[in-house]
Parts: sequence; structure tokens; C-alpha cells
Amino acid sequence: EILQARSALDLETRPLHYRALVTEMHNRGITVSGADPGLNLIAHIQKDERIVRIKRGHYGLASWLEPNS
Repeated sequence: EILQARSALDLETRPLHYRALVTEMHNRGITVSGADPGLNLIAHIQKDERIVRIKRGHYGLASWLEPNS
């Protein structure tokens, strides 16, 4: 939902740094456990085909990379 809400932004500004993503999740009451919540989040989102690493530390939706997105 957090990434989907960014779909209206320019493609360059849509991706979110994983630390900002953890912060946004925390603001919505979603807790990511672990000694380093950011790294724990990365470990989980890398398994999700809907989410891709756009550039170092920045993640977005795979659908953003499809034509006409």
C-alpha cells in the first residue's frame, strides 16, 4: 500500500529507501522486528515478486518497470 500510493509520482521519485519504508510502516502501526528492522525488511521484500530493487537501497513495485506504468 505504501509503495502503491507513490504510483502517481514521477518514476524517478517513486522508489523509497528501505529505511524510509520502515519509518512509514512504523507510522502506520506496522512493526518490523529484529536488531536492524531495515535489513529484516529487505530480507522479506526480496522474496516478493511484486517488489524490486530499483537502485541501491531503493525499492519499488515491479509494475512500475512495465511499459505504460
